Amino acid sequence: MFISACMTLFFVGLTAALLRITFLTNDDASIMYTFAGYFTGEPYPIHGFVNLPLGYLTSLLYMILPQVPWWPVLQLLSVAISIWVIFYTLWDIGAANNTPHAVMIAILTLLYALVLVYPVARLSFTLTACMLGTAGVLRLFSNDTGGQVREPLSLLALLESLALMIGCFLFRNSTGFSMICFWAAGVVYHALNIGFCWTAEQKKQNLKRLGLYAIAGIAIFAALIWLNNWSNQNMNPEGYAAFEEARGEFFDFPHVAYDEDPDFYASIGWDRQTYNLVSVACFIDPGVTADRLNAVVAHGAVGAELGLTARLQAAFAYGETFFRTNGAGQYMLVVPVLTALAAGLYFLRERKRGVEMLMVFGLALGAFALCLYLCLVQRLILRAFQVIALPTAVLFLPLLLRIRADNRAMPLKRWGRGIGLAMLLLSLFGLGWSMTKTVLWFDSYHPAKQIEQMREAEAYAMDHSENVYIVQPTFIYNNEAFKTYPGEKPTNIIDWGDTGMYSGWKTRQLEKNGLSALTPEIFRQERVYLMGTQSAKELQVLIDYLIKDAGAAGVERVDLFGGDYAVYKVVY
Repeated sequence: MFISACMTLFFVGLTAALLRITFLTNDDASIMYTFAGYFTGEPYPIHGFVNLPLGYLTSLLYMILPQVPWWPVLQLLSVAISIWVIFYTLWDIGAANNTPHAVMIAILTLLYALVLVYPVARLSFTLTACMLGTAGVLRLFSNDTGGQVREPLSLLALLESLALMIGCFLFRNSTGFSMICFWAAGVVYHALNIGFCWTAEQKKQNLKRLGLYAIAGIAIFAALIWLNNWSNQNMNPEGYAAFEEARGEFFDFPHVAYDEDPDFYASIGWDRQTYNLVSVACFIDPGVTADRLNAVVAHGAVGAELGLTARLQAAFAYGETFFRTNGAGQYMLVVPVLTALAAGLYFLRERKRGVEMLMVFGLALGAFALCLYLCLVQRLILRAFQVIALPTAVLFLPLLLRIRADNRAMPLKRWGRGIGLAMLLLSLFGLGWSMTKTVLWFDSYHPAKQIEQMREAEAYAMDHSENVYIVQPTFIYNNEAFKTYPGEKPTNIIDWGDTGMYSGWKTRQLEKNGLSALTPEIFRQERVYLMGTQSAKELQVLIDYLIKDAGAAGVERVDLFGGDYAVYKVVY
């Protein structure tokens, strides 16, 4: 554990020293601003993305010590703990299978550099949950129930596994759903080993422990899922949960565009301007309701009329585009692919550890099936892929170490040595390519200007606290993680809808600024302005809507700030 702790501290510290740790998406900024009170003026514990207990804990910490950026601190701490657990678990498995220390150090170093560095450098509540879940499932795999020396299931390892999985669900409920698949694979792994390899007396005792663990896990996960759903339904204004679910369906899955069926959109009261408004997550039109969003989704998804062959072709084309345009997706494939190939080659030597090889095949097939489904519905985005690739890469390693240990006694024939050499060359090429691409990917990321621009916008708003500024949610990509406003807060910058529409924190923010609701009529108030770039390009959809459907004549620029940004007033 000590070596693993030292490696974790070194790698995380080196990442912080070489890279600026930021949020991956603006969703984390929204969560932080909610819990810290930067929207509402005081810490608010309820956000739809995060389970209730963690929300209360984080907001309480902000109340006690507002000078500390608690949300990114908690995320980084959770990721570091997960890495430490992964490292010491793999180290112990390597030691039990006579893997040299130098080899294990190399394996852990490559695992961090090619896979685990992403959740550290680009904090995301999705990947933080994924890291906790991965560490929890790995603790479940830590006992070697299929080895020649039978290891009984460790009660401590099972409890650690549950604790880490609980942390996963607290950070993001939907990521917990994904991790249940890997957790179930761990339960099946031990059930197969115990069922096929153990004596009758050993089977009875350990299957009972495994069964109780599985029942406890299912009960705890079900309780956390229920709590998340209950809090969304009952601790936000009426209508929030239904609208948020409909919003998610609308944006998460393809649907018929306006130009493809304008008559349908006319039947639900939407014109082109309203559709364009919804497409940029602006929900100020009174006709944009949960029922109408659901009607759009139910009307038919893109490609629904295609046959199976055509849908598969479209899915593979979509997947090819995803990997071609997402470098991080390509680089994270290297470790699981090489690990699976190595496990297969070692297994073919003596064909021992059949259960472990079956699990490698099952995990690979399951990961492929999940990716294929996301390609079929055209929803394979980077963080969704990482939630699949990251645990797959980590969980292959204990299986490989066990397969290698029991299948290396037989001398290799000439063809075997040739395959081994080819595998070595492939591994060197793949690891070198992945490492180079990872370094270049991080080197191309320069968030300093965006961070400075967001601070300038918030400073401008606080200097004009008597006004309210409506913004497009990503008019500046708000990705700064370690930021605090312990005193005055930029509560008068309000995004035009996005994931917070009808939420408790959005309602409180509107009330704090003297507004009753986000509707087109708010722009008639003297102190309500638009804030955006000097070109107002990102505001044009809203401006077109206000002119066409809300009686506006246009906008006029009333102020400039920060060199690139401006304040506009809607005129009638």
